[in-house]
Amino acid sequence: MKTNRILSLLSLTAFLLTTACTNIGELAEGYLYPVSTANETVVPNLPPTGYEQQLLTVAHADGELKTHLWFVRNETATNAPVIIHFHGNGENIGALAKGGFLAKTKMLGFHFVVMDYPGYGKSTGHPEQSTIMATAQATLEWTKKTFPNSKIIVWGWSLGSAVAFQTAGRNPNLVNALVADSAWTTVRALAKENFGSLAEQIPEELYLKNEWNSLEMGAKLQVPTLMRHGADDKLIALHFGQELSAIIDKRLIQFIVAPGKGHGDVFLKDDFWNEMTRFINAN
Repeated sequence: MKTNRILSLLSLTAFLLTTACTNIGELAEGYLYPVSTANETVVPNLPPTGYEQQLLTVAHADGELKTHLWFVRNETATNAPVIIHFHGNGENIGALAKGGFLAKTKMLGFHFVVMDYPGYGKSTGHPEQSTIMATAQATLEWTKKTFPNSKIIVWGWSLGSAVAFQTAGRNPNLVNALVADSAWTTVRALAKENFGSLAEQIPEELYLKNEWNSLEMGAKLQVPTLMRHGADDKLIALHFGQELSAIIDKRLIQFIVAPGKGHGDVFLKDDFWNEMTRFINAN
C-alpha cells in the first residue's frame, strides 16, 4: 500500500521554499487529502476478479455525490461477517488492487466492501469530513441492505481509521465491531506535532471542517475494538494510538503494538491477518 502523505514540518517547509507558495491552508488540505497523487493510480473500469462494483448516489448540502465501491461475496457462507474497509489518504481502491491488498482480504473468507472517498478514483466531489462521512454512511447503509444477515465490521487505516471511528460511533445499531490501524486522535493534535509552529498558521476553517476527532468518538464506542500501531511509525506516532486506545472502554479494546513496523508496512506485521480473523470470529 502507498505510504500515507500526512503533512510534516520538514516537507511543508521544503514545499514552501521551492514553490514560494504562501497559502498554508491550501498546502495543509492538499497533504491531508492528496487526491492528485492518489489518483496517479488509475482505477480500472472493471473490478478485480471475483469482485463486483456499485455506484451510490449520495445527497450532500454541497451537491449530489457519486461513490464508487467494489465488493466481494463469500458465496459459500452468505451469513459470514462483512468488512467495510476505509483506506488511507494517499491511495484509491485501484492502489489496493494493484498492491495485492484486495487479494489478501478476499482470502479472509468474509464478505468485503471498499469504497473511494469523494474525489478519489471514480468517486465524485471534494474531500472533507462532511462529504467523506456522507459517503461512508451511505456505504454502511448499502452494506446492511446487501448483506442483511451479516455482522458488520468497519476497518480503517490512517485517515481510514478516523472514518471508521466516526462510522462506528455514529451507528451503534449497525456496526458490530471496529478495527483501526495507525490511528490518530485529532487532526489538530497531529498537525501540532508534525507542523510545529506552522500548525498555528493553518486556517481555523480547515480544522473545523476536518476535525476527525477520534477521541470524542472513542469515548462513546459501544463495540469491540481492535487497534494496531507500528512502534516506529514516523507519520502518526505510536503515542497517538496509545492515547486513543486509553479512552475506549477497557472491556472493549484490544491494542497491539507492531515492533519494528512503521506506517505503510504495518500490514506486514507477523500474524496481522490471523489477528483480523480471530478478532472478527470472536465478536
